[in-house]
Amino acid sequence: MESQLAFITICIASAASPGPGMLAVLSNSLNQNMQRTIPVILGISTGLLLASILSNSWLLTLVHTNALAYQVMTGLCSSYIIYLGCRAIYYSKSQA
Repeated sequence: MESQLAFITICIASAASPGPGMLAVLSNSLNQNMQRTIPVILGISTGLLLASILSNSWLLTLVHTNALAYQVMTGLCSSYIIYLGCRAIYYSKSQA
C-alpha cells in the first residue's frame, strides 16, 4: 500500500509540475508583455508539432518499407510487455 501511495504521489507531482516549455512561457509572460510572449508560445508549439511529425513519419516509413524492421520492432515491443508482466507478477508475489 505504501509503494502504491508513493507511486500515485509521484505521478501527481510530475503531472502538476510544468515542463521547460511552460516555464519559458511563464517567465516570459511575467517579465515581458503579451506581444512578446505569443511568439514563444507559437515557437514551442511549432517545435513540438514538427518533432512529433518527423519522428512518427520516420518510424512509419521504416516499418512500412522494411519487413525486417517491422518484425524486430514487434519482437522488441512484445518482449518489453512480457518483461513488464513478469516483473509485476514477481513483485506482487514478493510483497505478499
